Parts: sequence; structure tokens; C-alpha cells
Amino acid sequence: WHRWLATEGDQRPFARAITGWSNLLFLFIVISGMYLWIPRVFTWPQVKQVIVFRRRYGTGKARDFNWHNVIGIWSAVPLFFVVLGAVPISFPWANDLVYRLVGEE
Repeated sequence: WHRWLATEGDQRPFARAITGWSNLLFLFIVISGMYLWIPRVFTWPQVKQVIVFRRRYGTGKARDFNWHNVIGIWSAVPLFFVVLGAVPISFPWANDLVYRLVGEE
């Protein structure tokens, strides 16, 4: 199911293309989400508001917003590497690129 969407025979290449392109789309979503979380003013106090849980909140809405940012950015980092590692499994050109980058044939 994970690789071929439970298809068999001639439908497997199409199903694999769907999962591969979905993987690339998910990689784009993770990268764009990380970009959107970067503060406009890149100073430590601004970055700290995004990556660290605060102790006090004015409202429940502020707490939820802070938790969303902190959990999201810290989850996006390992998720980026997991999804990036799946791209060579999904596409032969990405697999060839990995071999070229490390100098193997």
C-alpha cells in the first residue's frame, strides 16, 4: 500500500508515480512551512518566540498559537530529513543524484 497503493500488474508504475509526486509535494509543504515560520526580523528575541515554549500567555489563543509554532518547527526538522530520504526511493533521477553526490556508480 505504501509504495504502490495496493495495485498490481500494469497499474503499479502509475501508482508509484502518484506516491512519488505526493512525496515531493509533501517535501515542498514542509520546506514552505519552515520558511513561513521564520520571523521577518531575524533576531534572538523574535526567533525565541517561535522555537521555545513561553511560560506565560495572555490568552488561550496565544498559548495555542505558541504551541502550534513550537511543535510545528521542531517536528518539521526531522520530518524534512525523513521526506528527503524518501525522494530517492520514489524517483530514479533522485537515486542517481545521490550516487553522483557521494561519488559512487
